[in-house]
Amino acid sequence: MTAAAADDGVAAEIARQKLFLDALPYVDNEYAEEEVRTTVEKLIQEEMACGVAPAQPPTSRVTFSSAILQAEWSRLERGESMQPLDTTRYLLEPPPPEKQNDLDAWTMALTNARAQVEHQYLRLVNLELLNKYGVNAWRKHNEKMDREASRLRGSVDLVRQSIDETNRKRKVDQMNAESKLHHRELQFQELVAKNHQIEAACVQLEEEIKRLRTVPSSSSSSSV
Repeated sequence: MTAAAADDGVAAEIARQKLFLDALPYVDNEYAEEEVRTTVEKLIQEEMACGVAPAQPPTSRVTFSSAILQAEWSRLERGESMQPLDTTRYLLEPPPPEKQNDLDAWTMALTNARAQVEHQYLRLVNLELLNKYGVNAWRKHNEKMDREASRLRGSVDLVRQSIDETNRKRKVDQMNAESKLHHRELQFQELVAKNHQIEAACVQLEEEIKRLRTVPSSSSSSSV
């Protein structure tokens, strides 16, 4: 991302939200004054104290295509704790005494025993695979993570560079406009002063006109 692209993106976002930004942080130095800073912070605190957060719209009910996920979500909404895992299937126990002569009970126990043996066999297979291929697999995983970290660092550097270029451009533009702003400010003050002088002169002329208008009437009344 280049600085021009970043500026265009910021300008587009400002235009979309119809924001009016008149802050010139590189030109306006009033905030450096202690009195102005205190006043600004006081205004901010007053605004934060009386501000009311906008009402949040009600959240829509979350639905899942899976009945299991929907049931778990409903459980979380009710605030219920999760049921503990059933570990009885991992126990290798014979049928209870009252079912020692039950063929179905012994069949279920034998099936469970075979499942436990198969589970242990799979654990051994996984350990052998880990011992044989685990080192290389972990090395490949680390290499992938290193590449991803390098890519993210590059993205962060590009964003920081874009931010620095934007700030430099903003500073240059504002510093170039500072002299024009000061010139316009002096012109404004001069025009305001001239307007005050003109208003004062007009007031004096009006008083003079009133005085002159009263002179003939007073002289004529004295002659009569």
